[in-house]
Amino acid sequence: MNMMTRTAVVTYLILGTLAFTWTATAAAQPLGQPDRGSPGDEMIQAYLRGEADRLGAHFSADVATREGWEAKRPQYLEEYYYMLGLSPRPERTPLQAKTTRTLAAAAASKTRCVARTFRSR
Repeated sequence: MNMMTRTAVVTYLILGTLAFTWTATAAAQPLGQPDRGSPGDEMIQAYLRGEADRLGAHFSADVATREGWEAKRPQYLEEYYYMLGLSPRPERTPLQAKTTRTLAAAAASKTRCVARTFRSR
């Protein structure tokens, strides 16, 4: 890619990011101001407030002590991985890192390594 094309691509990326940021903030609801203009808004907000209170009360009971937290930690960790789409997790395989090149100078040296992170199929 030549310098002119690279400059144009960078310019378009910056302008696109600025335009997206401006439209997203221009259309956003101000923080702390509940939306009361549409039918059902108050009911939805009351429901969400009640759910947050209910979930918060149960969470506090689960982790009242350090032992309670340590007992629940594996379950919470598994739920977290599930929410991220990482459950079931694949088996861990050896890293198989290989040094491809070492650059040495008077003051320091730099090593370039390659690691295979996923098993080949």
